[in-house]
Amino acid sequence: MEIDELMENKLKKWQKRLGLLDWDLTVCFRDARDMDQYPARTKIQENIQAADIRLLAKNDRQASDPADKDPELDLVHELIHIRLWSIDPKDAEGALYTCREQAIEWIAKALIESDRA
Repeated sequence: MEIDELMENKLKKWQKRLGLLDWDLTVCFRDARDMDQYPARTKIQENIQAADIRLLAKNDRQASDPADKDPELDLVHELIHIRLWSIDPKDAEGALYTCREQAIEWIAKALIESDRA
């Protein structure tokens, strides 16, 4: 699916704010069947500083989960992963994985909230 102009502008804004201007980043929306139950997925090619960010399509987001209605939050979350990629433990699982994801989500929410204030 194509990405809308608004999300493309958000990518450019957050890419600059997070110091990722030297990365070649793309973002697109995907249907739920392509997302493995995740609201966002990123494929990183660190050797060429490129990443493809896939966001769950707006019409597939769960109405029952308010956090699942904000693709900008998912975008910022994925951009933080890219920013931290070189120090991110690739083999983290269990409690370490959960702690890392919670920390990134907290930071993403704080950035979004301060931007919208």
